[in-house]
Amino acid sequence: MLGAFLISTFDQADWVIGLSYSVWAVMYMIACLITAKFVNKNFVYSCMLVAWLFNSFCYLFLAPSPVLDFIFHGHKYFPMTFAALLLVNVVDTGQLIPLFQAVLNILIVNGYPSDNASTYGIATALISSSLSLGGVMGPTVSGAMVDLFGFPWTTTITSVLSLAGFLMLSSFLVIMKSTNTPLSTEDDCVKGASYTPPPSLSSRLSLYFRRSTNSYFKVSNVQPSQSPG
Repeated sequence: MLGAFLISTFDQADWVIGLSYSVWAVMYMIACLITAKFVNKNFVYSCMLVAWLFNSFCYLFLAPSPVLDFIFHGHKYFPMTFAALLLVNVVDTGQLIPLFQAVLNILIVNGYPSDNASTYGIATALISSSLSLGGVMGPTVSGAMVDLFGFPWTTTITSVLSLAGFLMLSSFLVIMKSTNTPLSTEDDCVKGASYTPPPSLSSRLSLYFRRSTNSYFKVSNVQPSQSPG
């Protein structure tokens, strides 16, 4: 869809479009390395918030959005579209790279062992399944939206969704902070001596089955009372 929009709108040669995709991919690779540095310094949710908010503005200039017709008056510029897509690819790393660390921190702070292959596997499975679902639904839904509304309005809707993601993540962080619920082992409430991490899901399930089994055998071992003769 993006390639068809670029070719049909700007009448660019195929090699120009291919070169543009190569530049975007290289910049994404470089941005991944830079974002990883920030994540290692524990700027996990900061990167995600900035990425969601910044992307909501970048998508408006991608087509550009019809809501900006008072500025562009229906004109479209390939350099602006190229720069907007370049920024989207760079900022996307702030949404994806910190995601694994955020999920891993939440698992560990909720009782899962750190530096454990099982914990890493659960975090990877959660993220991979979500990204796979998006990879299946994204092209289908966006293709239908382009057919119904056109590419400019589709990018506008994507901008609104990015802003909604920013607001949802902000609300989540405010709720967790106000309820003094830790998001990582670096939080103050975890460092305090009064904090005790809750048992993991596997531990709770194991405890449930153990109690159920013990209750069953206790009932089975009860001898029937003899009636007085």
